[in-house]
Amino acid sequence: MKFITILHLIIYSSLVYSQETKINCIENQKFKQYYFENISIIEKYCTDSILNKTISLKTVENALDQINKYTRVNYTRIVFADWTIEEINYFQNEKQKWLDWYETNKCRNLKRNKIEFYTLSIYKPKPLAEQNDSCIENIEFHKYYFKYISIAEQYVQGPKLKRNLNLKKFLNALSKIDKYSEVSWNHVLNYAGMYSFEDFEKDLKTWLEWYELNKCRNIYINNKEFYRSGLKE
Repeated sequence: MKFITILHLIIYSSLVYSQETKINCIENQKFKQYYFENISIIEKYCTDSILNKTISLKTVENALDQINKYTRVNYTRIVFADWTIEEINYFQNEKQKWLDWYETNKCRNLKRNKIEFYTLSIYKPKPLAEQNDSCIENIEFHKYYFKYISIAEQYVQGPKLKRNLNLKKFLNALSKIDKYSEVSWNHVLNYAGMYSFEDFEKDLKTWLEWYELNKCRNIYINNKEFYRSGLKE
């Protein structure tokens, strides 16, 4: 009898917790539709016969771009796959990662094209009401800085065929970041013209560390006071 009572309490607690979770969960249905539509486009491209593709390369690349804003995507492995059993299994694993990301984040009232929900927005500014007197984090600068990091990430992860089209945008993003934190220009402008994902990850660590160290200084965009020492226009 005692066991039944404890079991009932466990069930009741689970129901209460479930109700509280629902109350505190704001799931944006428009974002959900947008996110899953892009997954469906990618899945359709992957499951179509190689000789009978109904989804164009441009359409699937755009869908991959959208998913990649929120969770990592391997463009080359998906776009140029031969679609053997091994490749199909790889896609299913990738798809599960994308679904897991959504399940983990769905209660955050996700919105399209908002930098705070992107993969690289690791350091999120606190609401002004929660900031103490010694830390003033400029939200506008936060959005500006991470916007250009996101552009750089999308470039290095994108298909090689698209790189020449996006090169100017990529270099502009690096020049914006370089005003504040160091960029490995020797890798960007080398003879082979290759800036690998490994190069990017090393720079990314530097950029994020710089932001974490300086975020409380109320940084203003294009204010030379916050530029790197010795940097010239």
